[in-house]
Amino acid sequence: LKEMPAFRDIPVVMVSAKSQLMDRIYALNLGALDYIVKPFEKLELLARLRVQLDLQRLHRDLGKLNAELEDKVKERTAELEKARAKAVSLAMHDLLTGLPNRNLFQDRLNNEFAHNRRDDGYHFAVAFVDIDNFKVINDSLGHDMGDRLLVSFGERLQHCMREMDTIARFGGDEFTLLLGGMQEQGDVK
Repeated sequence: LKEMPAFRDIPVVMVSAKSQLMDRIYALNLGALDYIVKPFEKLELLARLRVQLDLQRLHRDLGKLNAELEDKVKERTAELEKARAKAVSLAMHDLLTGLPNRNLFQDRLNNEFAHNRRDDGYHFAVAFVDIDNFKVINDSLGHDMGDRLLVSFGERLQHCMREMDTIARFGGDEFTLLLGGMQEQGDVK
């Protein structure tokens, strides 16, 4: 029975007239959960069967609980990973424009310097751009209009740049541009 998948989980209680220790050990090694020697008391047999059925039910319940726990752990791990990715994104991007912020820009600038050290023929350019008289816009039209201008300005910069370039909001009305893969000064336009 124990070798057949369909019957593997059925609890087996052996009832036999053989009372030798080796017979009992042999039966238990074959997969019996209990061994009762004849003649037996009916109440004892019922009690042992009840214990085995309870153990089987508890084992099945434990398996279900373990599966539920594993699912919850996987779900929670996915939630934590998503939250971690969001936290990293928030730490590296400007909340208003969604552009890389000063931290991400610095990281990418360090990568460009490292690339330049590895390859003498590799060059990059950095540009600093700010919006002249931005304070006047904020003071006269309000911060909401100033925020809309910053978002629009960032979007316009993105449309002018290559995908490999980095545009970052450095702070306030200041933006930085990082142009990689330049061969010579004339490549910066």
